[in-house]
Amino acid sequence: MKKAFFLLSLILSVVPIQSVFSAEEKRSMISSKVEQYVTAEYKKAEHTGWSCRTTPTFPAEWPLRKGSHLIAYGYVYNIPENMRDGEKQAGPYCKVEINPSNPNEPTVSPIKYDLNDTGTQGVRPIFGKELETARSSDKVQSLMIEISHGKTASASDLELIKEFYKYWQSANFVMAKRIEKHHKDFFAWLEEH
Repeated sequence: MKKAFFLLSLILSVVPIQSVFSAEEKRSMISSKVEQYVTAEYKKAEHTGWSCRTTPTFPAEWPLRKGSHLIAYGYVYNIPENMRDGEKQAGPYCKVEINPSNPNEPTVSPIKYDLNDTGTQGVRPIFGKELETARSSDKVQSLMIEISHGKTASASDLELIKEFYKYWQSANFVMAKRIEKHHKDFFAWLEEH
């Protein structure tokens, strides 16, 4: 694992990400970088009994266009012994901002939060169309990267983006509520019919 991470870091430091790689490869590399930064930030604080998780990327501005930055958030969660169908969530504790002109060097900003300020996020099984939408995450994240690199979004691209983020918002309402204020135009667009 360390060797693979070292090789990825070496490749990212030598080869500009936007020049050679497909959208899926870019998404995978950026996702790996985001996870690296979120985990490093998580390890700086005392989180005994908590684990960390990362949101999908959100546009810093909407509508998303060439040059738009993408932002992901790290947050913590735990599952108390007496809880069977949910988890406690706190945060977000950090923001990772990706500049499409320099995706190799995301900007990480800690966010002040309180572990006692938790929300309860329910969980439930998903099937059919909802499961298909949840599985479109990688495709949607690749699409967001492509648009931030200059691709013109088609009506079907925008529908796929909207469908995925509406699903994510409903399945992750605690974190969605906490980050909505940073992406007002995007969340407003999600509510349009």
